[in-house]
Amino acid sequence: MGTTLKLVIFDVDGVLVDVRSSWRVIHEALGTTHYSELYARLYWEGRISYRDWMLADTQLWLEAEPRLDRDMLRGILEERVSVLPDAYDAIERLRRRGVEVAFVSGGVDLLVERVAGELGVRLWAAPRLSFDERGRLVPGGVPEVEADAKHRWVIRFSRMLGVPRSSVCVVGDSRIDAPMMMVAGGGVAVNPMDSVVVRAAGGRVAKTPLDAVELILGEGCG
Repeated sequence: MGTTLKLVIFDVDGVLVDVRSSWRVIHEALGTTHYSELYARLYWEGRISYRDWMLADTQLWLEAEPRLDRDMLRGILEERVSVLPDAYDAIERLRRRGVEVAFVSGGVDLLVERVAGELGVRLWAAPRLSFDERGRLVPGGVPEVEADAKHRWVIRFSRMLGVPRSSVCVVGDSRIDAPMMMVAGGGVAVNPMDSVVVRAAGGRVAKTPLDAVELILGEGCG
């Protein structure tokens, strides 16, 4: 990388935790996977908005479990999703170098918030579920991060921190992370799901988040 590394932005699902999709984890727990795949297809075909997709998914959950609340969802995610062991060392290594860390995830915000807390990361963004005053899930949510527009948060965080985007590196695992890499200084693909993210990362591939950080610190990001 030609400029000094200032910020590394990580995706969360499939990169820092041991599941590819925290949304799917909840669907599997509640038995709503089949119908969720239909709505996912409608979104990627451009037939529904991301807000509509969130509404459809949360309605499926509530049809399966009408009492669903924040604590129940946290329990499902706690039981079924773990932070990868070397994620802690990866973040600490960046911290020791004075590099800021942020998360931009399309995953469930309850999980992203938990991972950020465990890893000591203050900057994160994810789609937000909605709850009433008693903590019960409300259909819908706030699409603060949309699957096909995660790159907007690279721009937002770089401006917030006052760092040039050429000093930002992105670590992701799928094609929806590719646009983030393209507006940043570069990226690294961790256990990539497709060739799109590998191309966006300039062919830089790692097996774990710690491997990705070592690659970034040793060879640069772009």
